[in-house]
Amino acid sequence: MMTATHRQRVWILMAVFFLISIGASEAIRPFHRQYVDAGQAAEVVSARDVEGNQGVLRGTSFQTLVPTLLGVREVLASLMWVRADDYFHRGEYRPIISMVRQITTIDPHQLDVYATGAWHMAYNFMDKRLIADGVKFLEEGSKNNDNVYDLYFELGYMHYDKTKDFPQSVKAYQSASTRGTTIAGRSRPPSYVRHQLAHAIEKMGDIDRCIIQWRDNLRVADELRARGETELGAAGVNTSAARHNLYINERRLNERLAAMAERAGDAATALKHWSGNVQLANAWLKDEPGHTAMMADLQKANLEVSRLRGGKLRPVDPTNVAVDFKITRMAPKKLLVEGTINVLHLSRILVRIADKDYDKRVEKGFDFKMSNCTLEYDAVSCQRGKFRREFDLNKDPADMGREATEVYPLKADEYEVSFTYNPRAQAVFIQDRYGWNGEGLTAPSGDLVEDTTRMGVIEGKRYPLRLVRKSIILKREDIVGGGKKQLYPPAPGA
Repeated sequence: MMTATHRQRVWILMAVFFLISIGASEAIRPFHRQYVDAGQAAEVVSARDVEGNQGVLRGTSFQTLVPTLLGVREVLASLMWVRADDYFHRGEYRPIISMVRQITTIDPHQLDVYATGAWHMAYNFMDKRLIADGVKFLEEGSKNNDNVYDLYFELGYMHYDKTKDFPQSVKAYQSASTRGTTIAGRSRPPSYVRHQLAHAIEKMGDIDRCIIQWRDNLRVADELRARGETELGAAGVNTSAARHNLYINERRLNERLAAMAERAGDAATALKHWSGNVQLANAWLKDEPGHTAMMADLQKANLEVSRLRGGKLRPVDPTNVAVDFKITRMAPKKLLVEGTINVLHLSRILVRIADKDYDKRVEKGFDFKMSNCTLEYDAVSCQRGKFRREFDLNKDPADMGREATEVYPLKADEYEVSFTYNPRAQAVFIQDRYGWNGEGLTAPSGDLVEDTTRMGVIEGKRYPLRLVRKSIILKREDIVGGGKKQLYPPAPGA
């Protein structure tokens, strides 16, 4: 039984430790501008708020929370981050997800931890199931550091590059563009934030808004340059980039609208748009006489104007994007997917393998998802009308030493294999043929999807996203069974 003297000594030691902790926190606190500014973004989220809104503290050990109470959270979070980075460089990935969540619970203003942790989830682990967790992690980080642009920008890029959810990318980039920097305390983010916003709006199919954004980017760049800010570097003013992208989008708009007009037999409207490109090129050449690319653009536009004035229409019918495919099990859990598709060379078709009810199954929580759900996909290159991709679900895709079942549990009874051709996800030169929203493509009955939830806007007119999609269902035994077998279409006599 503890005596009064012992209790007194304990209280003295606790008081001394408390004072040392406070002093250490102030002495060792990282003084980088990033932390200081981000720390002003939001109050430390209370345990009740976190529990109710994000569940970050659910299951967090008491030992993890003690440093927060003792005032050394920044110090411990930094030390834990060094440990997590060491895990990564040693190839020990398993503890990292748990550790970055603990670090940001202790210190919610560690921007590097949010950004790098989300990058690990969405990229380095090469587990498609974790991309959604990377998105949620960045959403949490953005909320906890709301007055700086950094994590909103990271979130916008993740949607732009990984999820291909361009409306969400636009939303995140828009938030980033209205917030300041952690370094030097600037009220505007770097120019590349505004530029990425414009690119994402274009990918979303809202060309009217895209051009407005590029005009605004150019206006801001001119203002900054007038104040003496430098053009150099990715974060520089970049007036020339803003001007060039505005020109490219206006020129491309005229070209694609002219093609649509010719397809409809409307020579007058086609002529108007090509004449618009003559004016655009001449305006540039007025400032930069002899500009090689502009001279070529002007020559092309003048030729099209002459043709149309001569009454010669060259309408290009919509491309019938027919997709055919074959799926062969080469060995247990190894599927060869190959097929043909009537699209331009170097197009990409998204091939996806997932539990038939994947979206519903993952709602059961992270642990259930990682133990029971399977998801893999790839944007496969189409080489002169053909595509081919082998999915090996019997190996760790990142070669990290994980058991294949950690990434591909294959516990569902049925799996959907889908093939999607999305014009918004294609390169620019391919969109020149099919349009931003698939205006120049069609497909056999049942394969063409018109998505009215993702409308594009061109000269005030709304266009649904037109994409091509086919899918089949495989049973678990089709994938895990032994020996080589053609699964689809069924081999004759099978």
